[in-house]
Amino acid sequence: MATLTAIFFISIIPLRTPHLVLSNGHTGAVLLRRGVGEGGGFSVSYIHSLNISLVTEIYEIREGKIVLTALEEGGTRIEGFDRAMDSVSYMIGYTTEHTLVLGEEQIRLDALDLAGQPVRFDLRRQ
Repeated sequence: MATLTAIFFISIIPLRTPHLVLSNGHTGAVLLRRGVGEGGGFSVSYIHSLNISLVTEIYEIREGKIVLTALEEGGTRIEGFDRAMDSVSYMIGYTTEHTLVLGEEQIRLDALDLAGQPVRFDLRRQ
């Protein structure tokens, strides 16, 4: 019986949906949680503080990691980064207009009371 129970739990673990979790980098408080499947993705856009241009970083979920795949700035797209990370962090400015795009949803990160604070993006299985 114990063997059957163990097999059951091991078999359902991979079925748990991965979620993109945004948390306050100082306090760890969870601010946002959205389901995102393997091969799914999201982007973060912001106004670059030095050259005042719109930058978009494009990420994909692969093998339980957040993978930076492309960068867009000033009409130029650079691909082929393929940098896998466990988490991603941004310092949210007061004028940088950081925006998370996940599917059809667009979320201004300063609207989550994050202006002047770091935000951390993690993948967690729920």
